[in-house]
Amino acid sequence: QAAWRQDCLHLSLKPRTRSASQIAPICSSSQMQRCDSLDDAQGGPPLQQGDLVEYYSRSHTDWVPAKVLEVDADGRAKLDVKPNTWITREEQAAKVRRRAPAAAPGEPSLQQGDPVEYYSSSHSRWLPAEVVEVDADGRVRLSVKPQAWLARGVQAARVRRRAPGAGGGDAAADEKAEALARLQQLTGGSYFELGTLLDSVVSGAIAPLRGSFVLDLWRRGGRLERRQDLPEEAFWSAAALESAARRLGRSFGLLFVAISYRWLSPEHPDPDGFQLRIVAGCMEKYLERDGGRSPLARAFLDAGLAAMKKGTWSGAALDCAVFLDFCSLLQKPPGGQRSEAEARLFLAGLKASNVWYGHQETLVWMQPRLPPRFAFPRRLAQTYEDSGWCYVEAALSTALSHSDRRLDISDAGDCFSYQPSLGDNNDVRIRRRAVTLRCSARREPILQPEDVRSRLETQKVFTSPSDSGLVAELYRTFFEAIAGAAQRLRFSDLGWRVAEIRIIVAALPRFTSLRSLNLRANLFGCAGTAVLAKGLSGNATLAKLMLSGQPLNIGGTEEQRMCNLTDGGRDMSGVLELASVLPTLQNLRYLNLLGNDVDQKTYEKVRAALETLPGSCQLDGLDEEASDHGYG
Repeated sequence: QAAWRQDCLHLSLKPRTRSASQIAPICSSSQMQRCDSLDDAQGGPPLQQGDLVEYYSRSHTDWVPAKVLEVDADGRAKLDVKPNTWITREEQAAKVRRRAPAAAPGEPSLQQGDPVEYYSSSHSRWLPAEVVEVDADGRVRLSVKPQAWLARGVQAARVRRRAPGAGGGDAAADEKAEALARLQQLTGGSYFELGTLLDSVVSGAIAPLRGSFVLDLWRRGGRLERRQDLPEEAFWSAAALESAARRLGRSFGLLFVAISYRWLSPEHPDPDGFQLRIVAGCMEKYLERDGGRSPLARAFLDAGLAAMKKGTWSGAALDCAVFLDFCSLLQKPPGGQRSEAEARLFLAGLKASNVWYGHQETLVWMQPRLPPRFAFPRRLAQTYEDSGWCYVEAALSTALSHSDRRLDISDAGDCFSYQPSLGDNNDVRIRRRAVTLRCSARREPILQPEDVRSRLETQKVFTSPSDSGLVAELYRTFFEAIAGAAQRLRFSDLGWRVAEIRIIVAALPRFTSLRSLNLRANLFGCAGTAVLAKGLSGNATLAKLMLSGQPLNIGGTEEQRMCNLTDGGRDMSGVLELASVLPTLQNLRYLNLLGNDVDQKTYEKVRAALETLPGSCQLDGLDEEASDHGYG
């Protein structure tokens, strides 16, 4: 794996500030001159009273026409759409741009054949286009929307002329260049939204394998090959992947699977097919259409992409997109080097792979097993856990991933092996939780950058010792990006105890936008509840806290069955400690304590504490049956 990682030495890890292209759908770098925002008009004239502009409205998620009402000596401006707000020069760079000049009186706004740009809401960006027809009323049809007539009012907000020499003759090439430019400016939002995952594919930086191809390759007795040596049908096209992802809606993350594993030789990561066999075994279960076992199959059915009638699947073929570094990134030829263009895409793909591993919605499959009696040279890490690069891939996925989307697949297919009950829906839920506990048992809490750096320097092994500092910096930039953006953290069904809660509590103050924390069905008991309570005291953003207990009918030891917030009803001190800090959680609106054997007296103290809050806070704490509310 060292050969693959060496190029990361050239990867810039310099933190980036939020730019206009990340906050609002302003043009990419290749089109900045047409955008004419203050950010790209360095040294240009400031706004003047009466200027016609456009303002990016977060509530409308679009640009709206506006007029400058007033400008002060510092260059701050008031607009007619925000008449009571001074907009600073810095804010103008991201949210204000000059309106394109209006057509001369009596002259049609656009003519057939004119090169233009059209703002697409579905793509959240400007697309190169050409006017294909204009009618007597000035309505137009564009090459990117040939079936739709756009009235003049729509044109004012969504169509603008393309400057001479601005490109766009090849729309696909322009789109690829724009996607590549966006990958260079990752922010916290990149790890929560669909757009960056799609950009990694549109740009050509990452070529995701079809899960069905991986499975077929194994069945045919094939082996993994370099991306450049695989047939076109092995990969998803950007258009097909975007279409499937958008139709899946909120379940889009189930379509994206990132594989973390050890390379078994510098020349080839899996010369004898050991890794392929394990990944394909899990893929076989994940793409299984019968029995409702696979969450991907359920998502396809729920989204209407497919239907199941009388045991027969119809509609879209069940498939997923797989990031597997050797096959998804541009590799060196044997004994040679990448071309200059390949090297640029490789570095972009290496950076974008962190989004696949660290994204809140994607799946991460970790494969730590090695072949029997296999040994690396002594100078290399001997296990998955000891490898610095594998450790960071795993650490990236601990922060945001759903509990059931970061899985150890070393027992191939076990993570999707549960059988749903024919009669009891609760039984299905219990079985799924048991499987989740088994497959995600190795998950650590979110580690702060200084802790990761310490472990890399003292416990992990790199082929090149200098990589340690670079990898630590990579994790730091990731952590700082997501810490300011994450609104939900979900760590349910992980078997965490007091030690893990202490780590989480230490990191929580850095999550400045956190609104929802889910720690249900863990094993930290009364002592952990007290630690958590002290760590949450004074939190100004938290609105939802899920602490429902370990279901008593899940299998395991007696300790596991009874280890809820009250240690099976024996000790209320942890919940009482929590009650004492609830008045300091000024934005709390929902608290779930179900399944914790909280007695009536303690329950009333919790409720009384919540009644001191400025807003209404719902409490679930004594009901025998857990409602769906609050589970996420």
